[in-house]
Amino acid sequence: MQRHDNVRFEFLGGDDALVALRGTVIVRDDEMVLEVECRDDRPYSIRGTPRRGFFIGRHEGLPGDVAVEAKWTRLDDIFIGTWVEGGMDYVFKFRLPRVIEKQPVRRSLRDGILSQSDRRPNEALQATAKTPTAHERRVVSGTKIAMRIAAGVDGCRDGWLCISRAEGADLRSALYTNAADLFSQEPMPELIAIDIPIGLTDSGGRECDGAARRMLGRRACCVFSAPIRPVLGAEDYAEANRMRVEVEGKKMSAQAWGIVKKVCEVDHVLYATPALQVRVREVHPEVCFMAWNGGTVMSERKRSPAGKAARKRLVETHFGAGAFDKVRASYARRAVADDDINDAFAALWTAERILNNCAKFIPEQPTYDSRRLRMEMWY
Repeated sequence: MQRHDNVRFEFLGGDDALVALRGTVIVRDDEMVLEVECRDDRPYSIRGTPRRGFFIGRHEGLPGDVAVEAKWTRLDDIFIGTWVEGGMDYVFKFRLPRVIEKQPVRRSLRDGILSQSDRRPNEALQATAKTPTAHERRVVSGTKIAMRIAAGVDGCRDGWLCISRAEGADLRSALYTNAADLFSQEPMPELIAIDIPIGLTDSGGRECDGAARRMLGRRACCVFSAPIRPVLGAEDYAEANRMRVEVEGKKMSAQAWGIVKKVCEVDHVLYATPALQVRVREVHPEVCFMAWNGGTVMSERKRSPAGKAARKRLVETHFGAGAFDKVRASYARRAVADDDINDAFAALWTAERILNNCAKFIPEQPTYDSRRLRMEMWY
């Protein structure tokens, strides 16, 4: 058995400020118990049992107590999940001070959990958290959106580059090492457009990928097929190829395998917190740039000097002179490439269009995958 005291639990919703509570986590064989303290009331006590990669448990307490249902999983060094209390849904997360050795949580891509280490805590969340008042009692609250914030996100070598802008405010950028921190940033954007497949088929291609290729014409090669859901369980590229051959009779592209780790991150967070789908939308930068460029496909490859320059001109025409260079100066090139910055700006441009009700999406009738995630692409 392992016992961790003074663990910080952070709760996010959609009405008030972030709330932080303290408590104890007890880890036994095939069980994780959360004892979360609450001012002026009895603590929550949730005994989580493993089920398909998640811990699931309830707090029922004494007669008259409000029942709580919680579901959480491990993502890198964070545990993140959903907390349902009194008809309200919240996202909650916590970290343990050291790695738990005996636990039923999955640790490899076979089970959709990443193995990267040395993750940095979300300093913004820690700085803005507050202690709940007696008025809040047992009901935890979450992020307050003071103004509409749009964010564009692109995956990069060191994680996720996020460029955001609130109405009437300057551009901001941040580099998040994992999707859990990205999707629990404070203040939380009202709309996050992200370049990553959301919603995966069990076999066959996605309609949105095919529609994007038709839109891009001779640049259709920019849209490679999203991985099918079964290959998320592969340990390596060779196994992914074998699994796809078994399902579809053909091998998996190296490009698709290259994003599997990041697809797993986003897939787990969205599955654990379905309410995030309201704020998180999939984009493909080249489709966004085509719309941004007056409906004309960008003719040069994005990593070529001419392609970088053409996309940068669009960025600075819309977001202001120096917008690209300001972000470029914030990160080492080995961590964030030039095309990552351009792509994040294209996603931000689309996120603002979505908030202003002038964006479009493909296909016209989006479909859902087996986890009820929408398979669509916005531009």
